Amino acid sequence: MLKRIFSASLVFLLAIFSVHSASFAAIQIGIETTMENKLLQLDTTNLNWWLSDHWALRGNYSWKTDDLGIAALYKLNPKGRASLYLGLGAEEVSAKADSQNPSASQSASPEPRLIAGMEWNLSSKPGLSLMVEAEANPYGFNHSSGNDNGSDTRLALSLNYKFSPSYIGKENHKRDTLELLAKLITIEAPDEPFEGQVAVAAVVLNRTRSHDFPDSVSKVIYQPGQFATAQRLTQTKPTDSAVKAAGIAIRGNDPSHGALYFYNPATSSARARRYIQRSHFQVTARIGNHVFFK
Repeated sequence: MLKRIFSASLVFLLAIFSVHSASFAAIQIGIETTMENKLLQLDTTNLNWWLSDHWALRGNYSWKTDDLGIAALYKLNPKGRASLYLGLGAEEVSAKADSQNPSASQSASPEPRLIAGMEWNLSSKPGLSLMVEAEANPYGFNHSSGNDNGSDTRLALSLNYKFSPSYIGKENHKRDTLELLAKLITIEAPDEPFEGQVAVAAVVLNRTRSHDFPDSVSKVIYQPGQFATAQRLTQTKPTDSAVKAAGIAIRGNDPSHGALYFYNPATSSARARRYIQRSHFQVTARIGNHVFFK
């Protein structure tokens, strides 16, 4: 009965995911080292399909046992440096061949898994992260099993890289997002070096991934009190350089090194300069006339 409830719950979650997201946000691939029965071994490849900031589908393959697994993951705080996630999945577990009868055929049976883990984003490279997780069979602790190859609990450590095949974020696949970023660059950084134009666009994209700002490019740009030039965007024609810079930023290039703000000390008011200096922001880059910080 418990197995049926578990299977129905997993199918229900997968159905919700399919309806929830019309397109994926990102793909994450990784290689995993597991500790099972006190043995540490590098034996698994993971593929996570992030449908949104919170939800993901996972598929994994163990080349040692030739087993496959699938899981649904939910990340509690996706925009933090460290993120806790929970999951519900099923894994195919192969039975070992009988030593008394080597010719006996091996079988594989699905085994439910509860997953809890922590992911740390590594600042050395965008998209690179480290995951540590524990997996357990939710109803396998108190019964004996004839499967000598499986176990009720397992610890895993994996190194992963997350990327988007084309654009990053909820809106980045749309042409109007590219145009909106290009218009902002045209107004905010018309005479800046090309790297500085890319950095301006990167600041907007970084804000969409921060819990302190809205989660879309348009909402970030039109957020009250942020970009005073936003009212001029509808009358602005983006330059070719700005369009190219916006595209490069969307594809993941960030010369600002994670900045959430930028300003020009020569044109900013004395009050603004004093506020920035007293707020102890971390300067991440200086490009052209702009200072980038977070």
